[in-house]
Amino acid sequence: MQIQEFQIPHHGRCVDAVFYRPEAAHRFPVILFSHGYNGCKTDFDSSASYFAKNGIGAVCFTFCGGSLRDRSGFATTEMTLFTEKEDLYAVLDEVKLPRRNGAATSED
Repeated sequence: MQIQEFQIPHHGRCVDAVFYRPEAAHRFPVILFSHGYNGCKTDFDSSASYFAKNGIGAVCFTFCGGSLRDRSGFATTEMTLFTEKEDLYAVLDEVKLPRRNGAATSED
């Protein structure tokens, strides 16, 4: 399993994420983990590792402003359902890129 930290800049902010890639897999499904109130990407380390060790990629991310542990610099008081939606779409767009993960794209 490979673990890669990365950031996704969009809408003037930056989503902090981590990608758990299965070993020796060319194509694989990917699970997205998104946290609840005051959570962050590290809340899912054990689950993401489990899936990656079993051939399923995982991306865990922290909503901008969604936690006291958030590193984006986006204020928690500025976060809304709309900014969360934008963050999620930015993650989905990044995950669909073949260069990122080798996973099936929406065109497959």
